Amino acid sequence: MTEKTDEPKKAGQPTKYKEEYNDLAYKICKETGATDKQLAEILSVTETTINNWKNDHPKFFESLIRGKDIFTVSSCENNIIKRGNGYEYQEKEFKRTKITAEDGSITYEMVLFRVFSRHMPADVRANQYLMQNRNPNRWKNTKFIVPGGGDNEKWPEIMKSFGEAIQGKFVDKPE
Repeated sequence: MTEKTDEPKKAGQPTKYKEEYNDLAYKICKETGATDKQLAEILSVTETTINNWKNDHPKFFESLIRGKDIFTVSSCENNIIKRGNGYEYQEKEFKRTKITAEDGSITYEMVLFRVFSRHMPADVRANQYLMQNRNPNRWKNTKFIVPGGGDNEKWPEIMKSFGEAIQGKFVDKPE
């Protein structure tokens, strides 16, 4: 005899979702930055299924968000560091040339290419951005302005009047 439950059965096929997909999705997104479509291909489901799982299983959705955030932050940091330090890269140059025999009877078209290294110099602005965010106490471009100049004895009065101004005591209210 089968047991009856009070929960209504959902229409359609049973879900392929498994709890272990939470950790798997986190690792895939963290390492590769996979989109929902790519993740669906890896898990052999459709993108619609991934979206349904995100709605039905909050832990799965949180795993995706955490993994994608980690990938995004780490790749952006690496790009800023790479740009700040400068780097070498390979570039190809293609050139089409026509070669004709001395008597003019045969013409050959050749595609020549050469590979050469280029250097992208270090970017001062990228270094500045990196230092301001990694070590803000030393590198932040913040200036602290103390009202009243260097006279700190008036500080309580200034703060009191500032607080009153915020509360609207100095502003005429429309009736």
